[in-house]
Amino acid sequence: MKYIPYEKQLRKPRWIMLCKRLKEKAGWKCTKCGETKKLLHVHHLKYINGHKVWEYPDELLVVLCCDCHDEIHRHERLEKANSSRSLDYLPSETHPAWYQCPSPNK
Repeated sequence: MKYIPYEKQLRKPRWIMLCKRLKEKAGWKCTKCGETKKLLHVHHLKYINGHKVWEYPDELLVVLCCDCHDEIHRHERLEKANSSRSLDYLPSETHPAWYQCPSPNK
């Protein structure tokens, strides 16, 4: 399997078509806040080592507006920074409880 840098994977037709399909399935709105006017992103709920960005099941991908996507990544950065200060921190496999996103299949 040939290595493709993450940024290049995001420009591949397979990823672009998957994003379009998921956005259509979500009704072209953010699945967290319902926004329809802002740029939409497809976010990976978790990463699997060795998988390309398009090799994930729909259940691990969610459509978010740019603001909600940024909010999630800000929270993840804070969580990571706080974890380096705490010995009892166990990294989560999914997002924290404050982020409850409906399944993209609904």
